[in-house]
Amino acid sequence: MQLKTFSSNIIKTAQTLGFGIVFQMFLVPSLLAKDVPDITTEIDKFFAPWNHDNTPGAAVIVTLGGKIIHRKGYGLAHLEYGIPITAETVFHSASVSKQFTAFAIAMLADKGKLDIKSPVHEYISVVPHFNWPITIEHMLHHTSGLRDVVSLFRMQGRNISDVSTDDHIMRLITQQQDLNFEPNTRFMYSNAGYTLLSKVVAKVSGKSFRQWTTDEIFKPLAMTDSHFNDDYTEIVPGRAYSYQTLSKADQEKDKTAYAKFPINFSMVGSTGLLTTVDDLARWMDNLITGEYGGVELRDRMIEKPLLKNGAHIDYGYGLSISRYKGHPAISHGGIDAGFHSSLLVLPEQKLGIAILGNSTDIPAVTLAQKIADIFLSEQEGTPAMEDKNTPVATQRAAADITITPQQYSARYIMEDGTFLHITEREKGINLQVGPTALKLYPTAKNDFFITEADAGVIFDKFESGAYQQATLRNAGARTKGKRISATAGSSEQLEQYAGRYYMPEIERFLEITVKGEGLATWTAGVEGIGASFAGKDHFINPQMGVTLKFQRGKDGQIAAARASLGRIQNMLFEKVMP
Repeated sequence: MQLKTFSSNIIKTAQTLGFGIVFQMFLVPSLLAKDVPDITTEIDKFFAPWNHDNTPGAAVIVTLGGKIIHRKGYGLAHLEYGIPITAETVFHSASVSKQFTAFAIAMLADKGKLDIKSPVHEYISVVPHFNWPITIEHMLHHTSGLRDVVSLFRMQGRNISDVSTDDHIMRLITQQQDLNFEPNTRFMYSNAGYTLLSKVVAKVSGKSFRQWTTDEIFKPLAMTDSHFNDDYTEIVPGRAYSYQTLSKADQEKDKTAYAKFPINFSMVGSTGLLTTVDDLARWMDNLITGEYGGVELRDRMIEKPLLKNGAHIDYGYGLSISRYKGHPAISHGGIDAGFHSSLLVLPEQKLGIAILGNSTDIPAVTLAQKIADIFLSEQEGTPAMEDKNTPVATQRAAADITITPQQYSARYIMEDGTFLHITEREKGINLQVGPTALKLYPTAKNDFFITEADAGVIFDKFESGAYQQATLRNAGARTKGKRISATAGSSEQLEQYAGRYYMPEIERFLEITVKGEGLATWTAGVEGIGASFAGKDHFINPQMGVTLKFQRGKDGQIAAARASLGRIQNMLFEKVMP
């Protein structure tokens, strides 16, 4: 499968080159309304901040109908030696790796080597026995409930520059005592599941994951510069280095805007794919055509799975399945250290966009969408008739519903140990997600939705001038919660929570101390997350999405705590001394 590059001369003289090119132009006439030089000029503008001889940058490729229409590098792969980025530069692609792991699982399933409905125990016996079985299918769709190992690494005090291997991940997986939730009842991104999937591939194939994917995926697709890197010490010719932007103060001190941001991973499955945009162009073409592996397999990869309650989720086999500006879209991004990547495919337009960057200031996903906009703007035409159930129409209807924000604004402790933070705005309320405030639009006095996702909040139990309960709707799943007090605890109240705690799942000790009107956590002598008093035995950090819920023993004294933060829910801290 070889992709050919369109030059401006080919487009201008297409009529002289035979019916093959003319027919391809007929398939997507509106997308080819602009000449390639015009498209290149627009894309160059997007990457102008990194198109210098003293900055990191990115490699970009754009394919249309199986043809390459933009292929270029911006900035440097190595700042110290001044090596420019090209389409052949090799990048760490971070979580863009996951779709190849999922493709491997699908291929082996088609060969009868495994059953995605089977529990992972049948293949990897060291996985703990939880209250519910975890299947291969659950891990593919991030519905397994496994705690995310990247989040666990952070709790251990590890950073991305530390050496991290599959052995480290497997240790964390085997130490897990509970799942975040019953499998297939929620979606929660988990890198642990994709590490296990790579282990399943190795187990059933009899080869290392790296070797099997090279033999069965990358070689057949002519992705000759791609492999899963299972040895961080390996020298890889043409590889880009990772960089981070410095603060203004550090820039003035060091006389440079960037610093190295090393990554020392020997982890595969969830991450670890080294590749080029040239190779990703071949992969995107296969996602559109289904030529290698078959259309049926490709269709399974981009099918939206069902949760236990019958709701669809937007994550297939290592790919996000959504719509971009009304068009079906297949995508995935990735971030590890300074490596920022994005792959975006619009199947109906036969459009593929891949970006591989090597600096923390490169918004790869946003840039891919901006490139897509160049082509989609050519297709706009007459706007479709507005459906009465579209978000725009519903927002207009919401404007007719008057509410009193103070009746809703509060923090709510949810039954899964997380919390919901509702804040006020003029004549309305927000769903607060860290520092981001998402507008909630009412469909009734007690029922609200957001436009950014299939989610909303239902309020119940109106007492003493305010709602006392809230239910979060998220992709079909529902989680109930109760309003909590925001009154600060006294010094005496807070002291009972202070002490030393052991976290068996990550084999670390944690110190909890009183700090002001709340608590502070310390690991290995380094201050970590602070939390504010939110009612008896409850502490929260709204900005970081952290909930601490303490547990008492038979004597009424604090004996343990359950912590929830991001992709870790209800993890046990055992109090070992005051």
